[in-house]
Amino acid sequence: MLRISLLLTCLLVGCGGRRNLVFTVNSEPPGAFVVFHMSETSKRQGADWIYLGTTPLVVERELRVRQLKRETVTLRVIREGYFEQQKQWTGERLLRDWESKGGIYWNPHLVHYQGDVPR
Repeated sequence: MLRISLLLTCLLVGCGGRRNLVFTVNSEPPGAFVVFHMSETSKRQGADWIYLGTTPLVVERELRVRQLKRETVTLRVIREGYFEQQKQWTGERLLRDWESKGGIYWNPHLVHYQGDVPR
């Protein structure tokens, strides 16, 4: 019985301090590229961006809780003819949002631009 209880506890709270976070991104208009970035807040922001897919997007990422407490997580949406948009969370805020909402949700409304690409 104790073994079953430990197994259930491990499954519910996530053994090894890992969490599978579901990110849902629905841009208006759809079809934007979504990229993901994690960086330690104490270091320079030089980590690589990871392509997740195009909107509408639902994707699951496994993240370590201990690592998240020191990290900043950023999502960015990119679509030709529109200004890029990004949303950033501290690791602790990301975990709070995930726990309270059951996932990470972002619905950016992309702004169209006229003429040359702004720099």
